[in-house]
Amino acid sequence: MKTPLLLCIAFLSVLSLKAQFGPEQLISLDHENASIAIPHDLDNDGFVDIISGAFGGKIVWHRNLDGNGTFGNEQLITSGAIALEDMQLADFDGDTDMDIIYRTNLDKVAWLENEDGMGGFGTEKLIVQNEYPYNIRVGDLDGDGDIDVLAVHNSNSFQEQLVWYENMDGAGTFSAEKFIALDTFNRFGITVNDLDEDGDKDIIAATWDLAPSKIKLYKNDGNGNFETVETLYEFDSLISDSYKINDLIVTDINNDGTKDFLITTDHDEALNYVGWLRGVEGSLTFNDPVRAYVYNDPLYLYHMEHMDLDNDGDQDLLLGFATATNYGNFSYLINGGSGNYSNPVIASEDIERTSHVTGADIDNDNDIDAIVCSSFGQRLAWYPNNGNLLNINESAKNTSILYPNPTHNNVYFNTSETITSVRITTISGKVVKTVERPSFITISELSKGMYFFTLTSDTGKISVEKIIKE
Repeated sequence: MKTPLLLCIAFLSVLSLKAQFGPEQLISLDHENASIAIPHDLDNDGFVDIISGAFGGKIVWHRNLDGNGTFGNEQLITSGAIALEDMQLADFDGDTDMDIIYRTNLDKVAWLENEDGMGGFGTEKLIVQNEYPYNIRVGDLDGDGDIDVLAVHNSNSFQEQLVWYENMDGAGTFSAEKFIALDTFNRFGITVNDLDEDGDKDIIAATWDLAPSKIKLYKNDGNGNFETVETLYEFDSLISDSYKINDLIVTDINNDGTKDFLITTDHDEALNYVGWLRGVEGSLTFNDPVRAYVYNDPLYLYHMEHMDLDNDGDQDLLLGFATATNYGNFSYLINGGSGNYSNPVIASEDIERTSHVTGADIDNDNDIDAIVCSSFGQRLAWYPNNGNLLNINESAKNTSILYPNPTHNNVYFNTSETITSVRITTISGKVVKTVERPSFITISELSKGMYFFTLTSDTGKISVEKIIKE
């Protein structure tokens, strides 16, 4: 049993940072209860289009007409996905284009074949019906080279079944369900990943059975048998449902080459948080959670995505929130490279319940733009990534904020902002030096290697830069 550490807390008041994203670029105002958006070049013209689904039953796509984010009118794929809650892309029939799988909160999991590779889809093909599915994930679970489907669906009032459906012919003909486990699986806390790096896809799932939440590994024997179960982490709490995991993602947060867990949690009597558990190299051991962002009512986290927003090679976070009054925001946290996240930056508060947020390079300028669904606003929009978190002078945009790099001794600033504080950390996250209101920084006493400089300006703007000490 372990006690969560309150490290790297961003529960402090949100700094008034300049948003990295530009103003809203509207795609559609006629998407009733818009619930999810997926960026993908659907018509193979080299531009990122957007496929979106809504609780009202429509799945549509919008073509990126010019590669600059000018989108055409919606093109209907289906209107039969009533009460749609999740949608993903996968190539189920082996023809190299992406098909659509979706789940409703009523009774079914189904897929739609991409028939021409140009955005033309066939009719619905059922995988399972009348099972009240809670979750779906896709991956090659039996190692035969095609894409299978993992699902969680209701079993009784207290438990759910974890099952999978085999793609029997590589063309999207699915078997009856294959039972894996009966447990209290959290709604979205499940993923497919080769966690033990033995060449097959394992299942990692968060469970909660009126006891502290656990993260479990269902090991794949290579043929789709998951009989070996191992508890990787168990939360320590006297309150039975404290730190219940809502979402679970496997990724390398601190760029050390070892897989970590990125999680979101909630609790009806305690603070909620976004955090991560550092994986220990060469083992299936995970450290106590580091809390990247702690929040409470009136915010409710609807969706989280991890992607490199500032082009520095690590995983930042996009967050979509709603409130009890149905308003919300989308925000982001910048990763310092070792899992030290900035305070949250509110990119937009003019959203009626942010139901989904994701990102892609919409305007072909080599950075990640944000795509946001608003369920109450029936709104689908994107926001251009403008970069320049510290307001670097136009003449200095192609140069580093810090120079020289690499350096033996002193580090200087190339920004018009007044730097009020600098925190220097190693790649493992250890703080080795802090400096208040520096005109320059001396690092001659530090050992050779890579360091992360977290800079805060007098207006509260934050940037994280890498420096090589020679």
